[in-house]
Amino acid sequence: MTETPSEEYKASRYNHFAPVNDQQTGAINLLTNATLLLNNEDSWPLVQRLLSDRQPGPDEAEQELFTILVESKFLVPASFDELAYLKEVFECSKGSAVGFSLGIITSLQCNFRCPYCYQEHKDSRMSREVQLAVLSYLRRQLPGKMAFHVAWWGGEPLLEAQMIGAFGQEMMQLCDALGTRYTSSIISNCYLLTSDNIRVLAEARLNHLQVTLDGPKQFHNKRRFLIGGKGTYDVIIQGLTELLKELPELGITVRVNVSKGLTAIEPWGELLTDLRPFKRNIAIHYTPVAPAAIYDKLCMPKEVFDDFFQKIVRITQAQGFAITSGRKTPGSVFCGAIPTGNWLIHPRGYITKCTARMDSEEGSLGRLLPDGQVELNSEAPLWLGFTPFEVEECTKCDVLPTCMGGCLKIPMKGDAVLDRCALKSGIRYFLKDRIIRQQRLIELSSIQPAPPTSITAQVP
Repeated sequence: MTETPSEEYKASRYNHFAPVNDQQTGAINLLTNATLLLNNEDSWPLVQRLLSDRQPGPDEAEQELFTILVESKFLVPASFDELAYLKEVFECSKGSAVGFSLGIITSLQCNFRCPYCYQEHKDSRMSREVQLAVLSYLRRQLPGKMAFHVAWWGGEPLLEAQMIGAFGQEMMQLCDALGTRYTSSIISNCYLLTSDNIRVLAEARLNHLQVTLDGPKQFHNKRRFLIGGKGTYDVIIQGLTELLKELPELGITVRVNVSKGLTAIEPWGELLTDLRPFKRNIAIHYTPVAPAAIYDKLCMPKEVFDDFFQKIVRITQAQGFAITSGRKTPGSVFCGAIPTGNWLIHPRGYITKCTARMDSEEGSLGRLLPDGQVELNSEAPLWLGFTPFEVEECTKCDVLPTCMGGCLKIPMKGDAVLDRCALKSGIRYFLKDRIIRQQRLIELSSIQPAPPTSITAQVP
């Protein structure tokens, strides 16, 4: 029989609960990402009582459930400082000695002319001189690193597919010689997924792709079209089909931009129908079009998007698609701009942290020198030194393990058009998806819980 614990406990400040259906309530602890599915008639009231009383009664089943809550951090020792623990995890992931990544902007040019795009599509491609400087940088940084990741950016990176092939091979050779694991990803509009370009990506050790769709075909073609105005939807879907024949295990994030005037829910089911053949590979990220300095006509009020979001999430979950909220390992950095070793490299050699500031010298934090050293400007320390633990709003927030301060562009430039706390308002919608997709889900349908070893939790 399980002994009654002698240590004092408290409910974690990062517990979240939400109804999954009329019979069940979902629970997630954001410190560990552990999830529980609780029956409203028995296990849910018992969990509420255990979290309140912080100790079990003499019943063995009740003590087993208490143990589950402790091991998954729904209950933590009274002396455990959750905020200090998160800070330690954050600092370790910010300055990881294991690996780092570079974003390579192959070109600022693009074959699309999306009306809401914040980039200036200048005729600028990465010069050979900058490529050589990157290789010199890698020779300085790679020794002792276990992993290195390249993210191919643009404009549209596949306009420079030959560069991705040749330059990527040079970086791979450096990594292979040092025993460093090399992976790559690409952010592409996927219009140029020809057989030759697919071959390039397959040889580039691609493990992830992000593509943007603006809804079903009838909506997408009004927003994401070629320079001449021609729609792009059918070519993208066909390209993804061919790509997955070559790379069947490729992970794909489908960013779905939602814009003003295109939120009627009925046609959106057509998008999910078209994506169904890729369902095992993709996660969908619904996001409103964000206003840019040069354009905001397609943006909608937050309450309009929230209403749409609730509806489309229910439809998406019902069809078995994964939804992503940008969730990372609890406590780790949320944005690729935060790790000190990560840089985004402009075609002319400027370096920055933020993808929204990558198309000009004015948005840079310095430059990459020919010998591979980095010359920083006066703004760089603000970005390199960021920590959410100096932001009162963050230290008091109950979803801090998920966003860890959110978008850096907001505190650095006081950007009023971005919602720093978007994840907080949407957490209840992602809870159900997280529970459904938890590989080792506990279903507490009665007062007879599964043994503690079956819970999915990473206990610090």
